[in-house]
Amino acid sequence: MQSLIRVERIGTRKGKKYHEIVCYISSLICTAKEFALGIRGHWGIENCLHWVKDVVLKEDSSTIRLGNAPANLSII
Repeated sequence: MQSLIRVERIGTRKGKKYHEIVCYISSLICTAKEFALGIRGHWGIENCLHWVKDVVLKEDSSTIRLGNAPANLSII
């Protein structure tokens, strides 16, 4: 372990205020700015992936909802 990062997020989502604290442990030695870019970049990739799965693959319109079936289908 080389770095311990604490991120505090305060804002509003869907009309409700939130305040959350998230901690990261890393083997990298970086500046706070470099870690911030990496953390924000992670969500950009995550959000893009969900957009592809939702819009292109129409994953949200699937009627498969019970048991392990949704996870199994997502693997395929």
